[in-house]
Amino acid sequence: MNQEVDKHFSPKRLLSRFLCREMLYDFVSNNLDPSRRTAVSEFVQTDFETQQELENLREGLSYCSRLGETRI
Repeated sequence: MNQEVDKHFSPKRLLSRFLCREMLYDFVSNNLDPSRRTAVSEFVQTDFETQQELENLREGLSYCSRLGETRI
């Protein structure tokens, strides 16, 4: 039986907590390819510590953004 291999198919990427955390900034700034973005999103949904780290990152980025708006 001759089957063609779909070259556009990429297997689901499984992440460790370490790899997911390494990609959080790129996740927040939309700098990940779709399969990595999906993998990070799925991992975050299942890992409370990473959820907290993502929330802290978002809060930190928001704070930094507001600092640029501060007038003295």
